[in-house]
Amino acid sequence: MRTGKQDWTRTYFLSGIVAMLCIILSACGGDPFRYDPGTPATPTSVAAKAGDGKVTLSWATASNAGTYTVYYATEPGVDTKTATRITGIASTSYIVSGLENGTKYYLAVAGANSNGESGLSEEVSATPTKSGAYSQEDLEGTWNFNALSGKPNARWMRGAVTIGVDGAVAYSSFLDSSGGTTAPSELLTTLAIDSTGTVTQAGNQFHGLLSTNKTLLVATSALNNSAPIILVLQKRVPGVTYSDADIAGTGSTPPGTGPLPLAYQQISVGSKEEWEYAVGQAGKDRSIKYSTFLSPSGATKPGDKASLLSITSDGIVTETATGVLPAPTVVLPYATMSSDKTLIVGTATDTSGGSPRYVLRLVQITQLPGIPLIDYLVADLTGDYGLLRFVTSPMWAYGALSINASGLSTFSSYADSSGGSTLPADETFTISGNGALASVSDTTVHGTLSYFKDMVVMTRTESGGKSSLSILLKR
Repeated sequence: MRTGKQDWTRTYFLSGIVAMLCIILSACGGDPFRYDPGTPATPTSVAAKAGDGKVTLSWATASNAGTYTVYYATEPGVDTKTATRITGIASTSYIVSGLENGTKYYLAVAGANSNGESGLSEEVSATPTKSGAYSQEDLEGTWNFNALSGKPNARWMRGAVTIGVDGAVAYSSFLDSSGGTTAPSELLTTLAIDSTGTVTQAGNQFHGLLSTNKTLLVATSALNNSAPIILVLQKRVPGVTYSDADIAGTGSTPPGTGPLPLAYQQISVGSKEEWEYAVGQAGKDRSIKYSTFLSPSGATKPGDKASLLSITSDGIVTETATGVLPAPTVVLPYATMSSDKTLIVGTATDTSGGSPRYVLRLVQITQLPGIPLIDYLVADLTGDYGLLRFVTSPMWAYGALSINASGLSTFSSYADSSGGSTLPADETFTISGNGALASVSDTTVHGTLSYFKDMVVMTRTESGGKSSLSILLKR
């Protein structure tokens, strides 16, 4: 029989245990049943780049920050009480859009978690401007490049160059698929640009275009005036840093909840000359799962999460196989990410067939991590474009075309290395909500519209069974 004293003693004992647990747990935070993430640090290395009606912000990862908040205003001295506030940003970059061209904006970033926000970062400023005329100074700076050369000298090339005020090119690094470390003398020499963004180089067949944001340069050329080349140069923007968040899904963290969508177009030369097209997604663990995997020879789709992406703070991307079968035939041992963090360009060698083939791949991120999802529409294709094309015949081509709101494309000029100048036939394109582009008249066409809707990358099978990679830059 239990006495009142025994009940009281038992209750007192249990109450003491509960109280002790509460004291212990409370030492970890104000709520004994809540994990305390600590105080978020203030973001550093904030950089701003102006665009057409927008400013692209980037910053270094801040410790204890689960998300970030951007504040901006049109007067200096950004105040959290009066500035426009954008919350829940999961990555270390953000594009502030819908801004007035010609107005100077002042911006700052705070780290955030369940405990609240950090203090504001250093204030930066930028003035959005409408895309317009180009000048020689737009070429100045340091650029990463990846290039593919066709027969008779099939190979890939990559490295970094600095372009001076006079357009002179100086190499800081160079490597080709044979291990060579000296660039061909005619690859990149002295570049000139006109007011339309067309880039030329004295002494050889060089046809280049600078993107409207002036950080991407695409060109076709020829080595020794015979082997065709396609080059993709990405400008290094001071202050832009990279982290795993740029190449990973966001898990269950809104906005932009879920995996990171991506697509790539690839062209190869050497023992196997064909295009390849893939659509997939990177998980929060940066592993890639493909839903579409196509090529003329019927490429085998890699198994679930068969490759993994990693990135350095200066934007060097590496892809490695995870051991999941079937494994990708080609992974990128070295690639570079654009300053706007939507384009990864890399080269690789595939020896699985015995004789080597050399690969150039352009990977587009079609939704930015931590930012609300966008829908792509056919009307987004509307505009004028410059075309650079590499064909495995081997041949290069360039031209100009326009696409109307219904997706109908019409060429106004065209030239290729075989002397052809006949304008390609009109063609109507369609586009899916995730940015995948297709042709009404040619089922071999597989394209991707860029996140900022200013570039299309496209592969297709040309007449005679040759493969091509085309890059269209909006003008």
